[in-house]
Amino acid sequence: LAAASGVTVVTTASARNHDYVQSLGAKHIFDQTSASVVDDIVAALEGSDFAGAYDAISHPDTVKACAEIVHKLGGGKVATVLPPPESGLPDDVKAVGLFAITIALQHPEVGDAVWRKYVPEALKDGRLQAKPDPLVIKGGLEKVQEGLDRQKAGVSAAKVVIDLQ
Repeated sequence: LAAASGVTVVTTASARNHDYVQSLGAKHIFDQTSASVVDDIVAALEGSDFAGAYDAISHPDTVKACAEIVHKLGGGKVATVLPPPESGLPDDVKAVGLFAITIALQHPEVGDAVWRKYVPEALKDGRLQAKPDPLVIKGGLEKVQEGLDRQKAGVSAAKVVIDLQ
């Protein structure tokens, strides 16, 4: 959605998923395990019209890394998908929880534009695709444990789906 709205997306991913993430619209992808990832991202964003950071993981370590990037770029916000930390961030960085339902309720014009207009049309004509692709396990309810085991073992760039038929 960010790339479709015209935002230049800068992100991290495992090395094996760089091409996949680029296919989703990211312009710059950095190795999430690199010791210099924060400085590399700051270098890529310096001089840009920086909007803020979105942390789709929201683990304390990822929030801290996002906050460090935002701080080095002059301050601003880090949007998190889990409740944001109450302390421990630089003074010029604010972490805020961002939930689709909150946006839709507080800004109905945005919710309507995105979820009632753009998303259905873009899914229909292929501009937007439901990602990641499913990793389908067939066999009904008796395969749920297998699906949970597969998820626990580690799944990357896929979602585990149990076919109940």
